[in-house]
Amino acid sequence: MIPVLRFQNIPARHAISTRQGGVSPKPFDSLNLSYTAGDSSLCVRRNRRRLSRSLNIDESDLFIARQVHGASVLHLAAHRPWEVSRIPCDALISTTSGQVVGVLVADCLPVLIAERGGRAVAAVHAGRKGIAAGILRNTVSFLTHHLAISPQDLFAGVGPGISRDHYAVDPLTATGFLNAVDPDGISRNASPVQVLLDLRATVHALLIRSGIPPEHIEHMRQCTRSNPDLLFSFREAGGVTGRFAALIQAK
Repeated sequence: MIPVLRFQNIPARHAISTRQGGVSPKPFDSLNLSYTAGDSSLCVRRNRRRLSRSLNIDESDLFIARQVHGASVLHLAAHRPWEVSRIPCDALISTTSGQVVGVLVADCLPVLIAERGGRAVAAVHAGRKGIAAGILRNTVSFLTHHLAISPQDLFAGVGPGISRDHYAVDPLTATGFLNAVDPDGISRNASPVQVLLDLRATVHALLIRSGIPPEHIEHMRQCTRSNPDLLFSFREAGGVTGRFAALIQAK
């Protein structure tokens, strides 16, 4: 079995992979699931097959977002399966039983959302740019307005990502981010020319602002940069590394 991480509160089958249990060589060792990180496509196919079999998922039911650090949300029901990999988006939603939606990360925060019965699920890629653009707001809005789900019936899990203490950005970048979201996202000065951003605190605040009850939000607080043996980290690796996945299946 390939090691995975799971939340306690999500009312749907789900999993967050680690970097362990795959076949990719360094610097993508070993369970890299991204075709665009620079790894061999053969290794990525083998890794995805290994993970699917370990989770008892049919590969034809697995859909992973074509991420662009934006705010677009894609509902699978509105598209043919072969179209999904061609449409840029940073959140996937499924309301079809058996379908698995997922996102790939290596410092950005993966967010999994499910309604109370697990019949509607979402996987969100929440990086700095996507958060500022409104990817979380757009995802919850689609679930609540287009699918008529009360936010009180939504449960969210925020997976591993880079921690505040390891996410320093320049003041101009920080100001742009904070203007787009909320001052609570800022932490403290790392140096006169750097600011530490707390993406996790920002995501938490935005999920609550969207109407999801605080008690329905769970966090995995592993820092990607602090756990290089367990998780991929873009910053820790100097920009060349693999990606791990956050997956969730509609009932």
